[in-house]
Order: sequence, then C-alpha cells, then structure tokens
Amino acid sequence: MRKIVVPLAGKDRAFLDRGLCKPFVKYSNSTIIQSCINSLREFYYASDTIAIFVLLRELEERFNMVKMLKSLFPFLDSKFIIIDKETRGAAESVLSAMDIVNNDDELIIHLADILFSGSEDIYLNIYSGTKIDGMIPYFKSSNPKYSYLQIYHDGTVIRVKEKEVISENASLGFYYFRRADFFRDAAEQMIKDNLKVNNQFYVCPVYNYLIKASKTIKSIQCSLLVDFGSHGFLESV
Repeated sequence: MRKIVVPLAGKDRAFLDRGLCKPFVKYSNSTIIQSCINSLREFYYASDTIAIFVLLRELEERFNMVKMLKSLFPFLDSKFIIIDKETRGAAESVLSAMDIVNNDDELIIHLADILFSGSEDIYLNIYSGTKIDGMIPYFKSSNPKYSYLQIYHDGTVIRVKEKEVISENASLGFYYFRRADFFRDAAEQMIKDNLKVNNQFYVCPVYNYLIKASKTIKSIQCSLLVDFGSHGFLESV
C-alpha cells in the first residue's frame, strides 16, 4: 500500500494576513492544491494509494479545509489528521500521521507548494529496474531557501543539506521512501538529535540518516513550473 502524506498544518502568514488559506488560493483556473496533486496523478490516483492530509485545527475550522478538500478531490481515497497545535516543522507534522501508516507501506511526503513537471519519469524511475530505498526529484537553483542534494553521476544522493547551497540540485518537495519506517525511525532520531534549521524540523535532512545506514537514495531532475511560496507568486495573488 502507498500512503501519501500532505502536511498542510503550517501557518503561512504571508497568505493568512490576506485572509487566504494557501492551498485554496486560485491558480490557472484551479487552486494551488489541485494543481500540485493533479500533476502527480500517477501516484495519487493509483488503486493502492491513500492520501493523508495533516491539518491544523485552527485553520480547518476557519477555512473548512476537510470539506473543501473532499469537494476538490471527490475521487481521491483520502484521510484527515487534525492536530491541535502547530508542530516544529513538516517532519513532525508527518510523524503525527504515522498511526495510520504501516511500517511496510510505501511513503511519499508531498509538501504540495511547488508545481513541477516530470511525474511519469519519477514513477518510472521508482518502479522500473533496481529497487531503491528513496527518491528525491530536484531542479537547478542557487537560492538558499531550498533543500539541496549532492549526487553522484548516476543520480545517487550522497548528502543533503537544508537551506544551504551545497550543489545546484534543489529539492522539489516530493520525498519517496520504500518503507514508511525508514522515514519514521530517521525522523524520530533527527528530533532526538535536535537537528533543526531555522527552528524547524524539515523532511529532507532525514535522508542523511538513511544514507549513513547504506540505503540507496536516488534523484531525478525535473522542471520547476511554479514555486507557490515565492515572492513573485505572492505578489501576483
């Protein structure tokens, strides 16, 4: 079984100060969340997939997020985790969903705030050929707002770094784990080690623990279409 966890529990104040809930902001005759999810149809709409949305109770009550998501995705097999207070980052938000994720489930964490192309290529790279333990799609950038990957010529990831440009390979916010317990164990250890960046526990640094444990983490280059957290997009809203 594949579980896709979408952490939407953060308070994006740049949008909230305008009275907007970021996932439901209009974009190209759609919304941000629809654009992001529908661009990954191979994953979300497969018969063996459940999408799990992690929501903050305060925002759910203010914007009727469960009702909105059910309305936008009537054919998506989905579940909702509602938490009572803000977490210390996306990794901690995802951990709050682990009670309904089995250890041997495949896990995808989709931050759903960047639109990119290449879903079919990602799918083929994960499920064709040699079994891998993780996958991170990336694009070319030098902006320190992103997570960065160091990779070998064959696409194997050898190190990741949050908010520090250690290469030109920036994460697109889509994280695949062959087993959910790979993420769970590593994320719990990261929190125990208190490895925060900007006072947040991010998802990408979890892979350093897997790399250290000799797991095979691959990467694939894709094309960035829209960063919905960018200043340029915010100005266009």
